[in-house]
Amino acid sequence: IVNEGDGTYRLKPVIRVIAEATSGSIHGSVLPLIANPALVFAVNGNDTISTYTNSNGYFLLRGMAAGTYGVTIVPRAPFAAQVVSNVTVTVGVETEMSAITVF
Repeated sequence: IVNEGDGTYRLKPVIRVIAEATSGSIHGSVLPLIANPALVFAVNGNDTISTYTNSNGYFLLRGMAAGTYGVTIVPRAPFAAQVVSNVTVTVGVETEMSAITVF
């Protein structure tokens, strides 16, 4: 969303093309279910990929370059954000994270 400065806003959607043959992915879930939907994002250097959990708490981050990522979970209030470090992504592999419980 871009603030035009004159009281109006312009939507500026971002579309990401995913090349599955040259990328990897991370999937997992966030518990308890009442903490969802949660924002989930992964950072590796200047590369950030994000998504939201579905109604069952599951998420899938796709189109990721190989490397080591920090994955941050930002759940609904009053639950606290949580960071999982050193999540490895390999080309052609869907990395499974253990269920992440937020408090």
